Amino acid sequence: MKYYGDASGYHFDTLPGHFDGEGSTVAFRFHTDSNGWLRLEVKGWVTDPELPDWLNKAGAYTRWVKFAAKLGDNLHTNQKCDANGCG
Repeated sequence: MKYYGDASGYHFDTLPGHFDGEGSTVAFRFHTDSNGWLRLEVKGWVTDPELPDWLNKAGAYTRWVKFAAKLGDNLHTNQKCDANGCG
């Protein structure tokens, strides 16, 4: 994978041999919603999938929900969060 980062987030491009095909992209962006909650947005563009689209989306959703939950737990634990927020 190749990594690219900028002010709004980061993305990875796949290399030859990846199961989504060379040149596929996964992009990540963190943003704060209207209620003040930190959100992780993940988008993917697949060039040559080995799996049916519905199965690929279901698997990706399951993985990224788990990743976001772990990230949130770690932020809560290590950022000194309380009822007033984190800081």
